[in-house]
Amino acid sequence: MRILLLTLSFCYTVATAQQSTYKGSNNIPCIIEAENYDTGGEGVSYHDVNKGEADKVANYRTGEDVGVEIEPKANKSNGHIVGWTSDGEWLEYTFNAKDKGSYTISIMATARNVGSKGFQLFIDEKKISSRIEVNPKAGWFSEWKEYKVNTKIKKGKHVLRLEIFSDDKYAINIDYIEFVSKKEPAQKQFSVTNFIRDNSVLQRNSNVNIWGKGKPGSIVTIEPEWGIAATALVNNNGDWKTKVATKEAGGPYKLVIKDENQTLTFSNILLGEVWVASGQSNMELPLKGWGAGGSVNNAATEIAKANFSKIRIFQVERNASFDPKYEANGIWRICNPTNANNFSAVAYFFARELYNKLNVPIGIIQATKGSSKAEAWTSTDELKKVVGFENIERDLTRSKTKNKPYTLDYINDDTKQFETPAALFNGMISPIKSYTIKGVIWYQGESNSDNPKLYSSIFPALIQSWRKAFKSEELPFYYAQITPFQNYDNNKHNSYEVREVQFMGKDIRNTGMAVTLDLGDRWKIHPGNKQDVGKRLAIWALAKQYNFNELIYSGPIYKSAEFENGEGKLKFNNIGDGLKLSKGPNNFEISGIDGVFHKADVAINNDVLEVSSNEVTDPTQVRYGWSNWVVPTLYNMDGLPASSFRTFTAFVFSEKYKIDQGAKVIKVPLGQENITIDKFLSNLSTIKGATCKVVDVNGKTPTGKMSSQYRVLSIMNNGQDSRYYNVMLGALTNLSDRRPVASDAPTRSVAKIQAITTTQVIEEESKDLDIANRENISIRALSNNLYVSSENGLRPITCNRTKVDIWERFSIESVGGGRVAIKGSNGSYFSSEDGLKPMRCNRKKAEAWEEFTLEPLGGDLYAIKGNNGAYVSHNNGSVEGLTCNKSIVGDQEKFIIKDAASK
Repeated sequence: MRILLLTLSFCYTVATAQQSTYKGSNNIPCIIEAENYDTGGEGVSYHDVNKGEADKVANYRTGEDVGVEIEPKANKSNGHIVGWTSDGEWLEYTFNAKDKGSYTISIMATARNVGSKGFQLFIDEKKISSRIEVNPKAGWFSEWKEYKVNTKIKKGKHVLRLEIFSDDKYAINIDYIEFVSKKEPAQKQFSVTNFIRDNSVLQRNSNVNIWGKGKPGSIVTIEPEWGIAATALVNNNGDWKTKVATKEAGGPYKLVIKDENQTLTFSNILLGEVWVASGQSNMELPLKGWGAGGSVNNAATEIAKANFSKIRIFQVERNASFDPKYEANGIWRICNPTNANNFSAVAYFFARELYNKLNVPIGIIQATKGSSKAEAWTSTDELKKVVGFENIERDLTRSKTKNKPYTLDYINDDTKQFETPAALFNGMISPIKSYTIKGVIWYQGESNSDNPKLYSSIFPALIQSWRKAFKSEELPFYYAQITPFQNYDNNKHNSYEVREVQFMGKDIRNTGMAVTLDLGDRWKIHPGNKQDVGKRLAIWALAKQYNFNELIYSGPIYKSAEFENGEGKLKFNNIGDGLKLSKGPNNFEISGIDGVFHKADVAINNDVLEVSSNEVTDPTQVRYGWSNWVVPTLYNMDGLPASSFRTFTAFVFSEKYKIDQGAKVIKVPLGQENITIDKFLSNLSTIKGATCKVVDVNGKTPTGKMSSQYRVLSIMNNGQDSRYYNVMLGALTNLSDRRPVASDAPTRSVAKIQAITTTQVIEEESKDLDIANRENISIRALSNNLYVSSENGLRPITCNRTKVDIWERFSIESVGGGRVAIKGSNGSYFSSEDGLKPMRCNRKKAEAWEEFTLEPLGGDLYAIKGNNGAYVSHNNGSVEGLTCNKSIVGDQEKFIIKDAASK
């Protein structure tokens, strides 16, 4: 099919929905519809024979309102475009291809004056022609000539761009632009994704994805030597995809994939564990190093020992794109000194540690780009939820043709920070997303040290976008914290706040951070100790994914702080056999309400860190390792360091991951989240004789609406005694004398909840149970020793299984105030209103009726109490709905809660 894009007819096509089309007998049915056009430069004008008067064309877009003149000037029967242009001006057409295929683009053109002039063609951001010279024999527009360019065009909207070049003021005339679609070959070439090749590793004990291209309507057969064959139907777009069951680790195997005309055989396939390693230069640094740019400790020895026939490595070729890519270039290689030489050192040491501990094949896929920002690795779907990136889809679409506000040109220039949003996700992660993997390791953040606050929004968005891409809400995501380094932009950037953002990432489910505070090099952004980075990432994976329960996988993790009698008492999780302070400066600082920090004295007392200073009589906050370069001093007895931290943070990922930083909390009832500070203070019932005020993270008095990042300072005893209280916005009130009865629950409204109390009450914080924020736990009934199941819920009479399987595993998420949400492995939350309904745990997000209190009954024994006041029962489950059964705790309401991994 042929379509002529004529000057006048094109412009008016948009307005009148008319179109000139011409059929050719050798062309497949395919239509390209002209929809819009754009010009660059004031000298571009349009002439057409069919109009006898000057006019303005409405369907015209340009940066300046120069208009388009349509003048009575006959030349050729189809009319023509006259470009009175100087070098660098351009014409653009937006068109829609109703089908993909091969095309010839014909352009009829002439030029004025002898000399170098002509045009170059682009479709979207891709150049499809070299510079095409348009040189007349005489001085005026004396010779028309047709210039042809062959290209392939995908189905959908595209932008054709003609960039005009000229050595004088006047350039060229273009008479018409013609698209001619060519007939496709009878059969599309049969192919399989690059990730299925000789030496591949497939995820063991899984249903792995295998995909490729082929002839529409044909059948593809996959025959694995280890198991049952599978088939796939090639769809109308020429794509096919299916799942193949794998078994326990082993190999080598053959894998045969064939259609009716071709057979592909792949050899030396292994079944094992597959991980993706990604990030910027510290993940990219190869075993052999970069010379002055960075080296790996004992590199020569490590390379010589890198002989592991069951470790396979795949390097995704560097690629950036404005649109998601289907395929990535790369090849599976056996790990040996020659191949490992150029592979990521961190990824290699991670894989080696897994292999040595698991004794199964390991496949590791490296997708890295030095000097890259996190936004480049995040999908547009998640980025557009981040403040500052709301219009990212529009901006990227615009950049395809205008090369601004973003560009891809510097993808291979590691001297510049690569920050084009989503470009690396599209070019390097999107092609991997169908490959079945176990999890991800990540090392990045240095390039985001210029804006830690923005990074606090992008980092969780990045993790979420990867989990959506791989279609795994619980995809393990373990990351290395950036190391201390003195010279972040001449010490202007606050890398310690990036470390804090990464520290806060612990509250995102199924993540873990390898602390590297002790692995830095003061004057090298690429420190040489990559062995311990890889090993610490592997320890997280071994402990959390492979049931190595004896491993201490983390150093001390700051938990809470209390300030009394002139000192701060700090508590930590993951202390192992106890806390330890190394010799030397302790790097702890302490301050009062003025925010002026002083060096602190530190002592350990029963695994509580006591922090004080003679310079601060009334301390309110502590920070540790709060500088670009720091030498750590706080460890556990297993030698793993604590992260830098501060006791009051500015970074909170979301309300769901609210961080309790003090010993008290003020609850603002649901429905009053937007309360002003003045109204909040007027409603506040204070301790007798106390004066209260709201302060922000810097200790200053804010105005306007309340925020969960503000605290309340209570001053008593003529200023001698002061305390801080955190603020919980949108909390469920829990006053025993005014709790709504269960029958109110289904129709409970914000107004009813507000009616419970109109006063915020300062109360002792309900301390979060140690079991809160736990992953991979099991719940077993006391009396019958049966396990609660997320698949079947609490069915009447029984709790389902007698052993812990995937569907008996849960996470307990703290929602503040002593309340928790219980999430099944199927992604749904338990509900106190509907009970644990068979086959489902009800809601997919934690709401009021998904919130419970875990009442400790001693040891591992708990009662699970719904917010309607009734207890979950393993005997009756939800008989009528609306209740969780008994209102008192009997044996049938008692549960044992333990790590599922220990079963």
